[in-house]
Amino acid sequence: MRRMTAMAMAALALAGAAAVAEAKQTEGKLGIGAALTPGGVSGLDVVRWFGGFGLNGTLGLTYASPERGDSQTGVALGIGGIFPLMRGETAELSIGGRLDLGYKSGAQDSATQVSLEVPLRVEWWATDSIALAFEVGAVVELIPAEGRVLAPLASGGGNGEGTGLSLGGTALTGGAGFHFYF
Repeated sequence: MRRMTAMAMAALALAGAAAVAEAKQTEGKLGIGAALTPGGVSGLDVVRWFGGFGLNGTLGLTYASPERGDSQTGVALGIGGIFPLMRGETAELSIGGRLDLGYKSGAQDSATQVSLEVPLRVEWWATDSIALAFEVGAVVELIPAEGRVLAPLASGGGNGEGTGLSLGGTALTGGAGFHFYF
């Protein structure tokens, strides 16, 4: 046990000693990568910065065509904004708002779900062009009669029609993503 603790402390010391990039001025930058939001949207993620405001969009598409049974199609889209609260040497803390839309369609039925997110986001600059982002937040969802289309990270049991509220949504790391900025 002591050996593992010593190895972990040595690894953390080496990681801390490594050169890291400073938090970047994001004005006019475009970031492309992938993300999973606290509201359950995952896929291609794009961030475009306009001054102190970042416009963010996440798009996920699914299609399944099993040998037996009916085909299913799904679309998930999250659109929102990010507002920086604080900047450090290598990281930035932001808060934002996001509208999530989810649609699924099968042979017999289709469903559309709408959710609203208020994420708290930390973005860490690993290099001059690569950033890792981690999110946690609140999600309010309007669940259709057919059940959830989007699954928030903190979603509880029920899957029937109604409304849902998720606070935290951390799972192990919350929502996460990466971006390459240019």
